[in-house]
Amino acid sequence: MLRHPDGLRLVAELRGDAAAQAVQLYMVYAPEPPFDAGTPASAPPEIVAAMRDSVKAITAQREVTARRVADRLGINTAGHQALQG
Repeated sequence: MLRHPDGLRLVAELRGDAAAQAVQLYMVYAPEPPFDAGTPASAPPEIVAAMRDSVKAITAQREVTARRVADRLGINTAGHQALQG
């Protein structure tokens, strides 16, 4: 079984450093990382932007679902910026 650093190195070999950094950021993997990309603050801006773009559609769908559930439960979402539509 591959450990995270080994797996990230393998991703880097197969798909390049940018792909490995994106995986590391997705995992929020920061202990002894092979890349300094484990958080949005430390990852290269282009990797952060690419990751945010890659999850934009699912994030929007999750917000719709959360809004629908909140409405059914009678929860006021007015104070929650992410759930305001």
